Amino acid sequence: MASDMSDEGFGALSFEPWPGEPDLSRFGAASNDHIISTRLAYLTMYKTKDELVAFASDEPELFIKLADNMEDSAEAFEEMVTLTRAARARMLCAASSLLEAAQ
Repeated sequence: MASDMSDEGFGALSFEPWPGEPDLSRFGAASNDHIISTRLAYLTMYKTKDELVAFASDEPELFIKLADNMEDSAEAFEEMVTLTRAARARMLCAASSLLEAAQ
């Protein structure tokens, strides 16, 4: 596990940058949709089971769509977590190399 690795171990790791140019557009509208789903998930946590059953009964298509959107958002956030942790590991590698060079 990376957290068990010594500073020297981190400093010894190497990696290559991703090819091409960054495309931040992938974090645009879709990200906003995921934030909306997260807000709705948060609000859902304050609903009783009876309230959610009533919602599902009154608006079944919308209920299913919102549940599906929440699943899509959960998957997207898992990918973001993986990306963020990988980027942090690269930063720790760089910092460890800097520390080694200073010694």
